[in-house]
Amino acid sequence: MLNDQLGDCTCAAAGHCTMNWTANAGVLITPPDSAILTAYEAVGGYVPGDPNTDNGAVELDVLKYWQNTGIGGHKIGAYVSINPRNIQHLKIASWLFGGIYTGVALTQADMNAAESGNTTWTYNKGPFIGGHAIPAFGYNNVGFQFVTWGAIQTATYEWVYNRTDEAYGIISKDWIENNGNAPSGFN
Repeated sequence: MLNDQLGDCTCAAAGHCTMNWTANAGVLITPPDSAILTAYEAVGGYVPGDPNTDNGAVELDVLKYWQNTGIGGHKIGAYVSINPRNIQHLKIASWLFGGIYTGVALTQADMNAAESGNTTWTYNKGPFIGGHAIPAFGYNNVGFQFVTWGAIQTATYEWVYNRTDEAYGIISKDWIENNGNAPSGFN
């Protein structure tokens, strides 16, 4: 979803949410890169070919755009802020809503781990190098499973507690099965 080339992580995360919801509720739909790019241009002000405009986008602006305009033909119904320091609430939201849309602060050690193929982020006190929007679609005894840069990246609960700046639960029709319930059973 172009996040290996552009700072469009906020829009790429939205695309990954649509993929997860549709796959779990019936049929996988992958928004095309062109739809992610259109959203990034509209919300982040990116102008293709001008690297000076590749500055990322604000998560709340993406959520509003996604709700009002849609991304790749998919709109969300509503979203709610979740306290990023409350791991239990993050787990519940992940289960109920089919994932959480988060903003995290990364360190160089986090980047190095992801680039080297280390699939688990553990808490480190390195200086922050930037923000990143990533959705989490599950959790286990170690931590949450995020989708980022085309891979599943587990982050320990300590890492999530210390690195997550913002988190949102999203209601989407894409997460609803034909029986009117979400795969979690949530009506």
